[in-house]
Amino acid sequence: AKKMHWAPNDVMLHLFDELEQQPARQDMRYVLALLLVRRRVMRLEEEAKEPDGRETLVLYCPRREATYRVPVVMPDDARTNEIQQELTNLLFSKAS
Repeated sequence: AKKMHWAPNDVMLHLFDELEQQPARQDMRYVLALLLVRRRVMRLEEEAKEPDGRETLVLYCPRREATYRVPVVMPDDARTNEIQQELTNLLFSKAS
């Protein structure tokens, strides 16, 4: 049977950085940020409100000794499925 393996954490962090420059994909960056917190690559420091009222996650990455502000952009159901598929294609590999 084939087992799915996550991409290395550095690959996920690279994708996270790339998504910062793509405003149309901020929902995907938010979902990836949650995944990185779950995998303990980053940790949630606080949930903040920006002056314009938007919610933001403040995350810390010990590996990089860096703090990130990630806007909370909840995708709708259809977009959630798209993001899940895209992350699966980008971040999983099959191994026997």
